[in-house]
Amino acid sequence: MEGLFEGLQMRKMDEWEFQAQIHGIDLGKSPSNSSNTQLQSDPRIPLFGDPETYQSLSNEDKEVETKKMMSRHRAWAGQSFMEG
Repeated sequence: MEGLFEGLQMRKMDEWEFQAQIHGIDLGKSPSNSSNTQLQSDPRIPLFGDPETYQSLSNEDKEVETKKMMSRHRAWAGQSFMEG
């Protein structure tokens, strides 16, 4: 029974590694290197900022920032052909 459990765990780990790879996560890095600041420096991964930093912006500026972020997200997700 223990062998079946270990086999199941190995298959689940393979599945999680695959999911991480298709989401752009490099599992070769040590855990200390995969912090949020490391992700923010990677231009391929769009991260949304803290909403409080945008409160002082006008509605027009917020709209511009939203369009920029959505453009980055679509390009990252492979949907840059979709205009919306």
